[in-house]
Amino acid sequence: MTKLLFITGCFIFFVWLMSESSLSRLDRMNSELNYETHSKLAYKPKGYINVLTMIGGFNNQLEQLWFLNILAQRTNRGLVEKPMKLITKVFGPKRNISEIINRDKYLSVLPTITESEYFKHCRHNIKRIDLPELNWFENDELERMINEINNTPDDACITLGFFPSYALFGRDKFVDWVPAFKELVLPNFEFSRPIKLQADQFAKENDLEDGNFVSVQFRRGDFERHCGALFTYPTPDWSFAKLIGDKYAYDTNDFDEHWKHCYPTVNELADIIHNFASGLSKPLTKVLIMTNAEKDEIEDLKLALSSKNLEYLRFTPNLDLIPKSIGWTVTHSLAVEMELGIRGDYLIGNRHSSITTNIMGLRLNKDLNTNMLI
Repeated sequence: MTKLLFITGCFIFFVWLMSESSLSRLDRMNSELNYETHSKLAYKPKGYINVLTMIGGFNNQLEQLWFLNILAQRTNRGLVEKPMKLITKVFGPKRNISEIINRDKYLSVLPTITESEYFKHCRHNIKRIDLPELNWFENDELERMINEINNTPDDACITLGFFPSYALFGRDKFVDWVPAFKELVLPNFEFSRPIKLQADQFAKENDLEDGNFVSVQFRRGDFERHCGALFTYPTPDWSFAKLIGDKYAYDTNDFDEHWKHCYPTVNELADIIHNFASGLSKPLTKVLIMTNAEKDEIEDLKLALSSKNLEYLRFTPNLDLIPKSIGWTVTHSLAVEMELGIRGDYLIGNRHSSITTNIMGLRLNKDLNTNMLI
């Protein structure tokens, strides 16, 4: 008798699970929303999108966040919020985005729930979407995903079985998405208060508050191998660099030319900076270097800039301004450099680096001519 009751109870529970409507599931997920954070929602979410993983360094993940932001808003969906991996190591730390990004502002127009809330309400009622293996440099992955999701209006729980492709940001028609970025992402994106306080202090100490300085990316380390591989890529400029790429065109079929633009020597970079500064209508002497170079190259660059009457500056964190709740990493420092790169009047960067191109995207309210590609 006890066994029969148990089986009957299990059957009733199973039937209840299977008969639970997508609408009631959605209502419960929407009830999890914190409207103090999501204070400017323009729509009621029709469902939530979960992505299994995001890969790459901080700026690659930032691109993927922006991809998902546009995807959610163009499909009237919410997102499952995940921590960011700040260091690209197998067991690198994962942190809440609020350490780097002003979370409340970013999510004010974007509904999100936690991963645990998503699985609690969705359980087995999840539609997984996988993409076919196509050349995403030729096909628009974001448009494809928007159409896929809009064609499944009754699915409240969607999981993407892939990470947003890098190819979206490399394809020539990426520029077609710039208006959506300016409308849906840029107005609500800014770095967190701890990041901005560090930038404020550094700017004050180095007389940068008037913005009359140039931020320059000098990418080294793993980028040497990356530049070798990039020679065979089908695109010479990455994401927002495409907006000005023609102005700094070079023979992409010449490996020596490619190398000079992707991985310049210290003296080549110093000459580029000097020529840029010399062509400005007002004097420019302060140069903020964003780099992962070794000490020897840094010292050589200091000397090369000094010989051209240019002042080398590099950010180091003020330990007194770091909240005890934050375990500061090189990625936090990179975010401060990016914040300073947004504030400065000028930017010189690497057309193949998402660090440079993301800063360019965040500078779209400035004259494009204030940006230069190496």
